[in-house]
Amino acid sequence: MDALEFLKHDHQAIRELLEQAESTKDGTKQKEIFQQAKRALEIHARNEEAIFNSSLKAQSMDIFLDSCGEDVQMKTVLREMEDLVFKLNVLKNEVERHADNEEDESVPQVRNLDEAGLEKLGNQNRYSSYNRKAFSNW
Repeated sequence: MDALEFLKHDHQAIRELLEQAESTKDGTKQKEIFQQAKRALEIHARNEEAIFNSSLKAQSMDIFLDSCGEDVQMKTVLREMEDLVFKLNVLKNEVERHADNEEDESVPQVRNLDEAGLEKLGNQNRYSSYNRKAFSNW
């Protein structure tokens, strides 16, 4: 396989991984696929910088500089995505902890209200959420 075919092969494999990650609804699977794509991109970028770009630099400095800029942008986005994945996991854990605490501690206290009081609170929450478009199923 020549260098251009190899480059295109890498690009296609990475595109397919990203499409898989985008289309899956399973968060764990999505994270695994993202890690595969990230690793493939890191290896691809390293090879491109070490092998392909030296030839490109000799042919066209403008195209070489554009390619380097694109590589920097890609690496920046990957770092931001890793940070986002980490932050989403932290948020998920915090939401779960909050919900568990609220359901175990607060809900039993509010349960002491009579049926009319609970209905009133429910309607206020539903109305507020609906008006703020927070939940589409209300």
